[in-house]
Amino acid sequence: MAYTVNYSVIPLTHSGGHVGDVVAQVVERVEKSGLEYRLTAMGTQIEGDLDQIFDLIKECERLVEKDSERFYTVLTMDYQEGEKGALTDKVRSVENRLGHEVKH
Repeated sequence: MAYTVNYSVIPLTHSGGHVGDVVAQVVERVEKSGLEYRLTAMGTQIEGDLDQIFDLIKECERLVEKDSERFYTVLTMDYQEGEKGALTDKVRSVENRLGHEVKH
């Protein structure tokens, strides 16, 4: 597990309900994946094997396609050989430097 991904999908048009309803469906799918993740106000950070992450993102995109005629996706990735637990470790590293916990 060497990949950490920040994934955001923004429905621009949707059939009924609120955009938050579509985003909630995506987050539910991420939860069911079993991959380590963190939800933030601007996206979802996911950690895992590249193929697992891409398969999950493909499924999430298909979910959004059902309710949205148009949407925008942002994906950023960080790869570090042998890295595992980056979602937690990177935050702890900053907290250690600050000498206190941060909001997350």
